[in-house]
Amino acid sequence: MEPTLLSIDPRWAAGLLLSLTRVGGFVVASPLMRPFPAVGRLAFTTAVGAALVIPVDAAESMSQLLGSALVNAVLGLALGWLTGVIFHLFSVAGGVIDFGSGLAVSQVFDPTTGESAAVFGRWFPMTVMALFVVSGGMPVLLTGLHRSIRAIPLDGSLAADADLLDFAVVQVSQLMLIGIEIALPLAATLLVAEVLLGMASRLVPQFNVFLLGLPAKIYITLAILSVLILRFGGLTGNMIELIDDAFDDVLRGFMA
Repeated sequence: MEPTLLSIDPRWAAGLLLSLTRVGGFVVASPLMRPFPAVGRLAFTTAVGAALVIPVDAAESMSQLLGSALVNAVLGLALGWLTGVIFHLFSVAGGVIDFGSGLAVSQVFDPTTGESAAVFGRWFPMTVMALFVVSGGMPVLLTGLHRSIRAIPLDGSLAADADLLDFAVVQVSQLMLIGIEIALPLAATLLVAEVLLGMASRLVPQFNVFLLGLPAKIYITLAILSVLILRFGGLTGNMIELIDDAFDDVLRGFMA
């Protein structure tokens, strides 16, 4: 009995390599994927990369294959960062609240994001990520990656437009502005509490503002946060729409 030889189509193998490169670049750069464990990110890259495979002719020469791999890596990194940077707005909002409530002293290194954050700086992104998944955010990422394959083939080329840099600046500006707007009601309340505590310490010198001020600000933070968190559902829905639009904007910038 003769052994069965397994034949592999070079065009399909090249397409798989380029697809994994694009999806892998997206996963590495996207803030939306960082909360997931390494095994989950690897599984996402493998499954989505295999699902988006299109046979290509990039395997005709090694230089052509490496050039196409570089193009896909750059496109994947750009898509991952520019579409997911809006997710950082919740880290910004959490950082503002941590600073105002005095909880910023509890900063520790967060291994999931690779950054140092305090209580709300970690809790806000984790909560929103859970809402993002249950609200249908993952299909938006999959659809966006599929659109990228149709707009810029695996063996295609990039032509970056100057508007792409403007889009990146606008994205960063938006996340800072919206993040501060989310935390503004609580930050304003904590500012008023600081003023009242300062007045109390001047009017009643024996009043230990340092001993009673921190617990008072924490109680105020938790009370207002119970109302503020009700906005997270709507904010998550808006974020999903912004991410969906960002895929189109980034792809148009590279197709110019």
